[in-house]
Amino acid sequence: MILMQSLESAEQTERLIMEKTGKPEGEIKELIEKKMEKYSGMLSREGAAFMVAKELKVELSLEKRISEKKAIESLQAGMSNVDLEVTIVQAFQAKSFEKNGRKGKMLSLVVSDATGEIRLTLWHEQAKLFEEQKIEKGAKIALHNCRVQEFQEKKQLSLDYNGKLELLENGTQKSVAKIEELKEGMQNIDILARVVRAFPARKFVRENKEGKVAGFEISDGKDSIRASAWNELAEEVERLSQNDLIKIENAYAKQGLRGIEVHLGWQARIIKEPKTSEKIPEIAQRQYPKEKFIDLEDSKMFEQKALILDLNFGKLFFEVCPKCGRKPERIEEALVCENCGQIAQTEKRLAVSAMLDDGSAVMRASFFGKQAEELVGMTAKELEASEKEGKLNETMQKLFEKVAGEEIVVQGIARTNTMSGKLEITARNVKKASAKEDAEKIIREMK
Repeated sequence: MILMQSLESAEQTERLIMEKTGKPEGEIKELIEKKMEKYSGMLSREGAAFMVAKELKVELSLEKRISEKKAIESLQAGMSNVDLEVTIVQAFQAKSFEKNGRKGKMLSLVVSDATGEIRLTLWHEQAKLFEEQKIEKGAKIALHNCRVQEFQEKKQLSLDYNGKLELLENGTQKSVAKIEELKEGMQNIDILARVVRAFPARKFVRENKEGKVAGFEISDGKDSIRASAWNELAEEVERLSQNDLIKIENAYAKQGLRGIEVHLGWQARIIKEPKTSEKIPEIAQRQYPKEKFIDLEDSKMFEQKALILDLNFGKLFFEVCPKCGRKPERIEEALVCENCGQIAQTEKRLAVSAMLDDGSAVMRASFFGKQAEELVGMTAKELEASEKEGKLNETMQKLFEKVAGEEIVVQGIARTNTMSGKLEITARNVKKASAKEDAEKIIREMK
């Protein structure tokens, strides 16, 4: 038996608000309806009444009551204030969405106890907390104050307005597969690995439906393998960087053009920086193969020496979250980063494009952040100060005169511009070419 607090029923709260404020019943019901409408059906009537009472400064005496821990087989649609202890059978990747102008997050799980299985849905802050705690498949959790609903004749659980998920024991790494063990047809594969590299996502159309796929390569310290993530997971892959430690859950193995590959379908999930004591060595800095511009293909990584023909400053600055570098959004006058939550202010970073010529072809290249600063020889803060002084155009003209005709070494990836259909370069690293370094390299190779 577990001692817990529960909300008053919506009717009890309405009566209490009428008594304390003197407001008519119709006005109170209207306030509750508006609150439920504002949260797009994601808030129970009890929760909406609770919020209205708080806004009207009506103190609610939450009644203490004993709640019996339930078994899954005993759950019935319509039950509320339910407590359970369960094990996570499967956790799906969280999904972000927008409904009626409001952004939200939803995460689905399948949980079980000795009597059966049931789907659990977490919303918004609950979903975000689940991700932040890095809770894995196989973890044991306690659920407090759940509501039982029915969808397509199947019972489902969700946490009520004041519900809580408590981690009792996280999953283990015992079932993690080694890359060398993977064979075609294997299902529900869990892998702990580091990211070797991640490619930009591509859009495709199949059966009149648009989808997205992103390729990436992972290593478990002994072997490496190519992986593909589809749709929502493709966006997750785009946020990965070399040497990120990840745990992949519920992938499957498939024969590809170059051997066995790992595929992440709708059941799969990526956990970034999972809580584990297992050590996987970091990936050595990737060597970019030397390729002439004329030989580049889509998604091909390369290194090449080239001349700067022209600079295009365009929209010179872009704003990012100062903590994680992602682009924040403005929601109801607040700056919100999907990773870090509400932030006080953004950080300006530099964006510059250039026309480069390596002797085989001329290509447009984009430089962002540190690479852009390295290219022009000035920081974003210095250019921002120049802008505030009204001297930005003059400064940019001087930069062009200084940089045009310079020789650089650029490392990056070629990708097709969806608007123009032409190959362009996204720079990963850039440095000024050095005759001395070139001579020393030739001497080393001769030896």
